[in-house]
Amino acid sequence: MRRNIFFIVLLAALMFQCTSSSVIFNKDFSFKDQKWNRFQKLEIETLVDASDKEYDINFVLKYSSHIQYNVFPIHVIFQTPAGEERIREVELAIRNINDELIGEKQGDIVVLKKSLWKHFSFPEQGKINITIENILPKIEAENVISAGIEIVTSE
Repeated sequence: MRRNIFFIVLLAALMFQCTSSSVIFNKDFSFKDQKWNRFQKLEIETLVDASDKEYDINFVLKYSSHIQYNVFPIHVIFQTPAGEERIREVELAIRNINDELIGEKQGDIVVLKKSLWKHFSFPEQGKINITIENILPKIEAENVISAGIEIVTSE
């Protein structure tokens, strides 16, 4: 009986490990009063090890279901340990053509993930820097709860 319980627990642990998240880095910035000021740049810095593994770099936006925008534009600057700089301007679709919010709904909060770079590898060890700017043509983007970056292993 003990042996069966041991194998069940071992099997459950292995299944949990196989389905566990592949997130290797996550940085989130919360906004006071759910307002992201246009001049508030998000500065992210972390160290990475040299690796042949590939990673996806995602932008994560959490917003209230009361958000009034259809698109949310951002400007992203990514600096690698080798000194390479990649710049992107991204328009995140907040609503689809049926005026429904896009993203994973968690009650009154919606979480939207947008891939910025896929299958990116870090051949050199060192520091990466990611700067994100809200470029919505308003001083404050309202009903934005948080924004950030997650780096996950590529599938």
